Amino acid sequence: MTLFEYLAAGFVLILSFAVMRGMSGVPYALRPGARHWVHFAYVSIALANCLITFWVFWFTRDVEWTFFRFVIALLIPILFYVQVSLLVPQDPSTVSSWEAHFFSVRIPFFATGAATFLMVAISHQTLLGIPALHPIEWPVYATTALYALGVTSPAARLHAALALAIFCITALNVVGIVAQIDPLSPQI
Repeated sequence: MTLFEYLAAGFVLILSFAVMRGMSGVPYALRPGARHWVHFAYVSIALANCLITFWVFWFTRDVEWTFFRFVIALLIPILFYVQVSLLVPQDPSTVSSWEAHFFSVRIPFFATGAATFLMVAISHQTLLGIPALHPIEWPVYATTALYALGVTSPAARLHAALALAIFCITALNVVGIVAQIDPLSPQI
């Protein structure tokens, strides 16, 4: 077993917990009378980000690993787990209104989202050597700013707009992965 494979086990384990937590809430989040599309959009975004993070971790297979680099890498799935745990409580059957739940966890959810994507940018630069101003970082910075903006206001329209914007950025990331666009290619 290589060091990458050993480290990947811990990375994937935490991502798996996040996905299981998120998926456990999906049937309850779609329950008629309780659903809130903004909340469900963020659950979908979080699940997609877990898959993207799992896929992108492969690009770190040639990193010269140190404990510090591993901690940087591991913080991303940990923060995604925290974010999903805020969206989907331990017992999602107790939530009578996902809209009320979403707004009750809004500040820590968005603060965690901003911290997560800031950590993504740091990991890109620290682990993969991507320059801070490389175009591949722009969606990461935009997502960080959008999550930070979500902390500032409880306005429902703002959160609907943020959900759509972050969903679009996440969808573009998925399209890039499906199209197998190399983020470090000279064409970008």
